[in-house]
Amino acid sequence: MTDPFVAGVVFVFTIITFCLYSIVVRERDIKSRPPGPKGVPVLGNIRDFPPKGVPEFKHWLLHKDLYGPMSSVRVLGQTIILIHDRDAAHEVLTKSSSKTSDRPASEFATNLCGYDRLFVLRGDDKRFRRCRKLVHQHLGTKTTAAKFDHDQNLATHQLLLRLLTDPDGLFNHVGQHSSGTVLRITYGYTISETKKDPLVALIDCSSHQLGQAGVPGAWTVDIIPALKYLPSWFPGAGFQKTAKQFRKVAEQMANVPYRFVQQHMASGTHKESFVSGLIKQLREETTQCETLTARDEDEIKSTAAVMYLAGAETIVTAIRVFILCMILYPEVQREAQEEIDRVLGPNQLPSASDLESLPYIDALVKESYRWSPAVPLGLAHCTSEELWYDGYTIPKGAIIMPAVWYFLHDPHVYDTPDRFDPSRFLEPRNQRDPRSDVFGYGRRQCPGRFLAHTFLFLTFAQILASFDIRKAVDEQGRDMDVKLELGSGIGCFPKEHPYAITPRSEAHADMIRRVAAGRLNKAADTDYLHVEAILQEWE
Repeated sequence: MTDPFVAGVVFVFTIITFCLYSIVVRERDIKSRPPGPKGVPVLGNIRDFPPKGVPEFKHWLLHKDLYGPMSSVRVLGQTIILIHDRDAAHEVLTKSSSKTSDRPASEFATNLCGYDRLFVLRGDDKRFRRCRKLVHQHLGTKTTAAKFDHDQNLATHQLLLRLLTDPDGLFNHVGQHSSGTVLRITYGYTISETKKDPLVALIDCSSHQLGQAGVPGAWTVDIIPALKYLPSWFPGAGFQKTAKQFRKVAEQMANVPYRFVQQHMASGTHKESFVSGLIKQLREETTQCETLTARDEDEIKSTAAVMYLAGAETIVTAIRVFILCMILYPEVQREAQEEIDRVLGPNQLPSASDLESLPYIDALVKESYRWSPAVPLGLAHCTSEELWYDGYTIPKGAIIMPAVWYFLHDPHVYDTPDRFDPSRFLEPRNQRDPRSDVFGYGRRQCPGRFLAHTFLFLTFAQILASFDIRKAVDEQGRDMDVKLELGSGIGCFPKEHPYAITPRSEAHADMIRRVAAGRLNKAADTDYLHVEAILQEWE
């Protein structure tokens, strides 16, 4: 029998050896990571996070000056890598995408609210790759995206007529234009023009809740995951009730419009759309019967919901940037209108086929991406394996945040980067196209980027062809100054501001009435939905 004393000594020696080894490895690991501020025990760098009211991208920009182009912070054992070097971002996120294409997991948003059903928020798993393939097949090239040009053109005509008849509602019209077009393309659904559309309200609510759920550090359960086992009545566990509500709305957001398409396909009254195309494709691939599997249906719902959540808000952001900059830079507006008049002639609206013929308008769209990107820090990636870059270790499970705003305002790449100047993308300057950064990296690159670019080109070009946008005047007849003010959150939404918008001439007003005749009288699809009870529940 072993002497108890010897056994005890061996046990203690083993524990001490293990602790010393862990400390040595941890210190070596920390030293090999990108530099960053020194943290406090347990909590790490929690005091180094942005204070309330300070945009994250501006706060973390200070780290570039203090620690260099790649830095790191740690909070409760979670490593966050901040990249302020574009070449490093593409090397890590694109060339090493096999190791850096995961998404950070959130106990609240992912597990409790169920937002992992949205494929863009999933890790780099089989379901993510299947969903992304489906989107790519229907939207991922210029050719496949072009089949929706007609829908986008008609929707922009509707926007022009709304602006003509109700110029004071510009920001509401822009939101309706974005939501209505994306819903028409995604589901073949026509929104109500005369009242608050229940489907738009439902999806906007879910989008707002998703934004709340994803705020870093806002939910205690993300910091202490074991709290998820607490019942909702337990003190401090109110997040359980909130998560249940968020999950219910998210499920309805995915199910209601999908059922709308199903019902209309069954009766032969559907409009061709992204979802109807997916249903047809997957039915043709199913050899045994025309009934889709539960997995097929869930993946269609997931890809369609992402189309709206990702598309509508980023489009509104870009249009708001455009409106603001036409006020701040009237010389840009004049040059854009001169190009349209010279190439197309007076009283002629541009179409998607005119994109190549209007390079200044195309450059204007690119500059709207660059000047104020919708997601200044990109959507965070997460590493599935440890990797090394430029002598630094990026550990498995690290969150990676690319400083997209800085990449697009780097003075070594873009001269006078704070100025809105579309000519920077034309000869002879030919500065770097911002789309390689604003639409994401590697396997996470936005598959709907061609559709979005055409949509914005049509919107900008047709508004410029028809209207003048300028500063509003106050009661004393003085110009009202405007400036860029951003909301908080993952996406930076430009806030509303005073403006004036008028037809360029009476002839232009007549042109709008002519091309948009009857557009606002289309029968809405609201009556086919059954979401009023749901709306009352969470309004």
